[in-house]
Amino acid sequence: MKNIIFVIALFLPVLSMGQETSETVLTNSSQVKFEDISNWKTLKFTLEDSTYLDSHSIFYPHAMTVNKQLDIAMMAWGSRQVYYFQSGKLNNIIKINTNRGRGPGEYESPFDMYLGENNMLWVADIDLRKIDIWDLKSKKLKYTYSLNNRFIKPDQIASCSLNNSSDLVLYVLSTQYGNGYNNKEGILHQYDFQNDELILSNTFQEISNDDERYPYVLTGDIICDDEGDLIYSGDFTGTLRKYDRAGNIEFFRTASDVLIEEPLFINLNKGMTRFNPSAPRINGEIFLNDSDLLFVSRSRNRDRDIYGVDVYSVHTGNYMFTFDIPFPAKEIYIQNDKLISIEFNPKEGHDLKIYNIEGLP
Repeated sequence: MKNIIFVIALFLPVLSMGQETSETVLTNSSQVKFEDISNWKTLKFTLEDSTYLDSHSIFYPHAMTVNKQLDIAMMAWGSRQVYYFQSGKLNNIIKINTNRGRGPGEYESPFDMYLGENNMLWVADIDLRKIDIWDLKSKKLKYTYSLNNRFIKPDQIASCSLNNSSDLVLYVLSTQYGNGYNNKEGILHQYDFQNDELILSNTFQEISNDDERYPYVLTGDIICDDEGDLIYSGDFTGTLRKYDRAGNIEFFRTASDVLIEEPLFINLNKGMTRFNPSAPRINGEIFLNDSDLLFVSRSRNRDRDIYGVDVYSVHTGNYMFTFDIPFPAKEIYIQNDKLISIEFNPKEGHDLKIYNIEGLP
């Protein structure tokens, strides 16, 4: 369900001055060569709980986010209303009075949400260029941060504490590029908090050619670890990167078993190009668990459903193993021995399910 507008855009011809290329996009940092050997692991999934989302008026669930306490939040895309399930109890749902619009607590294109450990929900709106923070306990809007830099459009966000302290840093993945901190041009932006204000402190992952400037090339997912380091999963580029707080690359690799020889664009007549539906792609959703495993969900090229998960070392980027999930899902979240998924039945609608996982390290 992530980035609905981009899915529509895939099949539309687009203007481009670039030429067909077989180069991997976003290659301005050194790529480490990994020799991956596929290692399929069979896990056991036991369904623990399930709820029919349509019965809660959650039609087209979107931007699911889960914290370490297994609190779950998601948005109903049509109404832009947020729903909150406490501690994985699917019969205990709280409605947050967000709406569609351009005013306080209203959203146009909220592509990502982040649920913190202290009942705080972060909502990023790519068109309104704002990030809201809701207190889910009081169900009130606590802060609104406007991103004054017009070149930064927040597609994905990740908030994390530094070295398990109370100091927070916010990372933003932007589908726009342009002048950032010290006039650098990049898509990843780091903000610090000073006196309850967001201060842009770093911009990195510069882009290198015209083809990279298409918004759906830049999308993906970001997450940060307990040290404040950032992992970026490029959706259509099929790549994984890890950065330290200064924006220095720690590893850069192609996602396991994703071919990068296919060009991202196909040349048409009269200088037109269009997106290549056979281009390399991973789903973009990434997760960490307590044993320092990095989970990266896998989708097929065309349907965007999630069918499995690749597992890497978050420290080195080394591929470890792959496993299938019980049913194709629209969105998933993995934490230690739990899998939370949104699954779609064409005859009924969407279900939210919680599985217990046996067999993970």
